[in-house]
Amino acid sequence: EQLGEMFPVDPTEAEVKTAFNATKAFIQSASDSDVVTLPATKDATKIAVMRFALIATKCAYALSPQLFALVSFRMVKITLMSGLTPESSYAFAAFAIVCANLGAVRGGDVERYCARVAMTLSKKNDKYEHLVIVLLYHSVFPYHQPMQACLEQIKHAYVLGMRVGDTDWS
Repeated sequence: EQLGEMFPVDPTEAEVKTAFNATKAFIQSASDSDVVTLPATKDATKIAVMRFALIATKCAYALSPQLFALVSFRMVKITLMSGLTPESSYAFAAFAIVCANLGAVRGGDVERYCARVAMTLSKKNDKYEHLVIVLLYHSVFPYHQPMQACLEQIKHAYVLGMRVGDTDWS
């Protein structure tokens, strides 16, 4: 709330579906190149929101899948409206996970689009590359690739995470 972003304490499935559809429509209005060439945001509040949101989603993923989804959607919208932050790659990876978990667009264009954008952004700013790899190769890519290929990338994510000292997600 202090950062100007409000979320329901106990989001309903209807709120998640409404926010999902709105975010999906927003995403579909931009091409891969539009997103990856966005300028970095200079808005200190949006940068702080994105940092906090990433931390919040780590907890929400296990405790409240609906809240994880809503925060992820907001991160994508902030990126598209305000510009890139280091957390933007994570935001698109998280959205791809929500797509996969909802099942509504599994194998669909939006899921693959978000995964591509997340991987491209993580290469541009590798601060969260290990997180993006872990998220996508655990929850999205197993539907599209052999598990052996996913396992190699997860091992790579471990090495990257340990290199930056992230023992939570490595």
